[in-house]
Amino acid sequence: MNIGSYHQRQKDRQIYAIDNYKLEAVQRTTERIRIRHENDNYTIYQLIAEVRKIDEKIRNCYEDSANEYSEEALSWMFTMDACFILEFFRTSVAEPPKEEDNTKVAEEEEHAKEQERFSLLFEYNGRQNIFRYEIMRDIIKLENQIPLFVLRKILELHHKNEDDAVSEFVELLLHLQEFTGFPFSLSSSDDKMKKETIDPKIRSSLQKHIKEASHLLDFSRRVIKDILTDSTSPRTATDNLKSPSSNSSDGESTPSARKLHEAGIIFKPGTAGEVKFEGRHFRSSTFCIPEITIDDDTEIFLRNLIALEECQGSRMSPEPTIISNYIHLMDDLIDTSEDVGVLKKGKVIKSLVGSDEEIATTINDLCKGITDNPYPHTRK
Repeated sequence: MNIGSYHQRQKDRQIYAIDNYKLEAVQRTTERIRIRHENDNYTIYQLIAEVRKIDEKIRNCYEDSANEYSEEALSWMFTMDACFILEFFRTSVAEPPKEEDNTKVAEEEEHAKEQERFSLLFEYNGRQNIFRYEIMRDIIKLENQIPLFVLRKILELHHKNEDDAVSEFVELLLHLQEFTGFPFSLSSSDDKMKKETIDPKIRSSLQKHIKEASHLLDFSRRVIKDILTDSTSPRTATDNLKSPSSNSSDGESTPSARKLHEAGIIFKPGTAGEVKFEGRHFRSSTFCIPEITIDDDTEIFLRNLIALEECQGSRMSPEPTIISNYIHLMDDLIDTSEDVGVLKKGKVIKSLVGSDEEIATTINDLCKGITDNPYPHTRK
């Protein structure tokens, strides 16, 4: 699936089929605005005209790819993409009422109507729908990112004020972690999809990120950075995952998780993003590391996050590459499936798919794509 201006010249038959769903998403969005504002005369062209007002702002986010299109073509393109993404989230997270609850028959019928046209891609029927997972993988790819302010613009047209639009956006984006192999839990319980268990500190920062992030992948990066850092903690991932001084390059290697465990080190998940040792003596210490969840989509999600950090790292004032450094740390600890087993036992790794050997390969391969190793004294 193509999103944004980079791939529009490379369309094939499958891409045109997706465009039909994008058009349907525009029609549904227009209908939402009509109902919300009690304006039966609101048209698709008025919706596109609103996006056209931010044409220059959109073009400023791209280099040459956006300049190939007229204002009309560009506004059509980004209206379709933004509406499709928002409708995808709405449809994917809208679970129908339980069948045995007879008091919600009307709601169930309304949900069925809502799903009717999008059911081929996103239907919720208690089973995993492969299409919506494939689409989610495309949505989080770095090359498919579109400016987040375009999505906010569409939501603001639906709502009466910006705060309501941002609030709905927060609720929709909380479900990013369900579809994308989101590696770190936002929840304070084992069920990462229970929104009431989302860490209040994380939730309070989401609205800020929605207003400041460049796009959805950047939003995800900011959220993960919050998870891996905590200003209230004396030793945070920001401090512990920064590159060590180059004078520490003394040829010594970082022991693997198995070797550390055999030496008496205990692993446990770090709280508040902490990466630290607890204990006065090394051989009886506890090594605290934020827990990572690995499933089918974790590798592609992390690869795109790492690529984003690489791009941002080339700027004049780059931010610390927290995610890349975390992966380097895990790479240093993992040589074989035995190391994965030690970290799983310590609840530092939560595996939802694959063998321990596959997880070890995934982590090691991820590091091959990172330009600079922030731990120059380590073995890999």
